[in-house]
Amino acid sequence: MPGPRSGRPTAMRWTERSLGLALILACSPAALPETLDGRYAMGSILEITLVGADREAAQPLFEDLFAEVAELERLASRHDPASALSALHREGATSDLDPRLRELLELSIRFREASGGAFDASIGAWVELWVAAAERGRLPSAGERRETAAHTGADAFVLDAAGGVSLAAGARIDLGGIAKGYALDRLRERLPGSLHGALLNFGQSSYWAIGRPGDGDTWRVLL
Repeated sequence: MPGPRSGRPTAMRWTERSLGLALILACSPAALPETLDGRYAMGSILEITLVGADREAAQPLFEDLFAEVAELERLASRHDPASALSALHREGATSDLDPRLRELLELSIRFREASGGAFDASIGAWVELWVAAAERGRLPSAGERRETAAHTGADAFVLDAAGGVSLAAGARIDLGGIAKGYALDRLRERLPGSLHGALLNFGQSSYWAIGRPGDGDTWRVLL
């Protein structure tokens, strides 16, 4: 029969496990602070999570990032009558195009070519046609559809080497399919290297995930 000393190995094993767990916890990195801010922009909610900065340190950066997006919206929104894009629609051409709006137009041309025309920023003419049809309560006629089709495609707008752009008669540009992704690319460039990570979530349709979250290895997003 086992003697009274037989219980000591079990006690020692529990002691070793406790010491091992304490060592693991002591060596595990502490969770880094995460600071979140979200605001309405470009027709949806832009949420920005910064890792490694508390609220006081992060607030000036938040203001800078959201201001950048607001400025892009003032340039590229077809819904804002005061935007640079709306001015282009009224005037038909400009020789003094903001570099960011020009870059958006250049990217839209590149994506139209790469997609064989599936992506087309000149879809704005179709958007206006169907919005008007909904307001009237009837489908567009065949003639209206033919006329709209003539205002879209590769010839709808042309960029010149001097930095200007001209629209074909009746053409309308809609950058809604590219503006959010472009905005996130701009924000990514403005993030300081001192951050341990960041998550840029634009309307749960466009994301930039940088580094790691404060309490784990993987960012979790809702799709």
